This record gives sequence, C-alpha cells and structure tokens, in this order.
Amino acid sequence: GLLFFATFFIPYVKIITALFLQKVLGLMNYLVVRMHHLPLFSTKNISLSIPEVILLYCIILSLISFSVYKEKRLLFIALFGLIILLTGRVWQEYTRNSQQIFTVYDIPGHSAVSFVSSRHGLLLQPVDSLNFCMHIKNNWCREGVADTGSMQASSGAVLLSGHLYLQSYFAQFNSMPLAFVRSGGDMPRGSRALKIKYLVLSGGFRLNISALQNAYIFDELIFDSSISEYRRKKWEDECERLHIRYYDVAASGAFVKKLAG
Repeated sequence: GLLFFATFFIPYVKIITALFLQKVLGLMNYLVVRMHHLPLFSTKNISLSIPEVILLYCIILSLISFSVYKEKRLLFIALFGLIILLTGRVWQEYTRNSQQIFTVYDIPGHSAVSFVSSRHGLLLQPVDSLNFCMHIKNNWCREGVADTGSMQASSGAVLLSGHLYLQSYFAQFNSMPLAFVRSGGDMPRGSRALKIKYLVLSGGFRLNISALQNAYIFDELIFDSSISEYRRKKWEDECERLHIRYYDVAASGAFVKKLAG
C-alpha cells in the first residue's frame, strides 16, 4: 500500500504497483477463505483490547528486529510480551466463564435488553441484523459470547442454565429482580407493590411515573431508547419532583450491570 502511494506519480510504475497490490490482496483473501475450513481455525468473534493490540505489535516488532540484528534481548522481550499476552487471555477466559451481565442498549426507536451468562447471550426482543451488528455484536464479542438467542419478553421460561427466570413483565436474573413495563398492562395485579431492583420503562407506557410508584418498589428507573424525546423529558421532570433515581440510555449510553458470578 505504501509503495503504491510512493509511486502514484510515475505513470507506468503506479499501474504495475496497483496490479501487484491487487494480486496480493486477492491471494490474502483466498488464503483466509481456504484456511477458514481448517480444523480449529476461526475468523469470527475475535476481539482484542487496545492494550492487547499494542502488546501484539511490540511482540511482532521485537521478532522482526531480532531477525535483523540477531540480539538475544530482543527475542527475550518478544517472549516476555507473549507470556504477558497469553496470561491475560487465559485470565480473561477464566473470568468470562462466570460473568453475569444485564444490559439495556441505546438503539434509537427500539427496546433492546440483553442478559449474558458465561458464554451465553439472550435478547429479550429480536433486533434486526443491522442494529444488532452496530450496537450489540461487538459488545458480545468482547464479552466472549458464543451462544446467542432472542425471545419475546412475554414468554415464561427458565433460561441461561437457570440463571434467568422470565415470566411476562417480570424477570429474576440470578439474585436481581427486574420488571419491564412496555404498556399500562404490565402492572402487578395484586394490591401490594412488587419490590424489584430495576424497572425498565419503554415507549408504550402512557401513564405517569406516580402510577409506577403505586405498583412497584424499585431502586432505579431505566428509560430505554424506544421512548420519544418529549415523553422522556416529561418523565425525567416528574422523577426529579418525586426524587426518583433514573437512568436514561438515550442520554447516557447503554446501562450495564455486572453481577458477581
């Protein structure tokens, strides 16, 4: 690539360079496609943090320098960096096996809630492929999610190897009780208020916040991104008057709660 930009002003050389670059890129794509069919080879769901990328480049530069200058200390630096990188990856894989993460995503005009337990990820509502790739997929790759799925929040089931119980508008994720209010019908039928940790409110709800206080006892109210700006501002003002703690994903980004595994 650099050779092409260095010779672009030379009439015939730039054509030869461009053709050579095209052939090299074609060969690289061909090799990746062929190698994808090899056992244990994967090109999907690979995620490296910025420190890992920097460390990887340092290892590569150290190995290249060692091949040129033949200095043992450069080889030791590369090996030491490799040990650090592998140790970090092993620890990351270990912690992922016990991770428990509840997330309310910021996808404008949509309600998107996910639960991650170990390597399993579950969306309460299906999300179209474009929004999934833009807002959720990379995040799940960083969390090492390998098994994914989605379902309607109205379904009743025990999911994620027993870590999630879902029944209508109520969910129990490990020891954390939650409720999802999508409309005025998502309210407890009894006379006693339901005690929960978080209450996720969607745009289909049309009542006042005070109505939620009569039905739920909650620590924090979460406004998802399906709520219109007008209604969100109105509810936020009401929360301020009622001294209710709230979180707005449209203004503050995704709400992420990590639980002890």
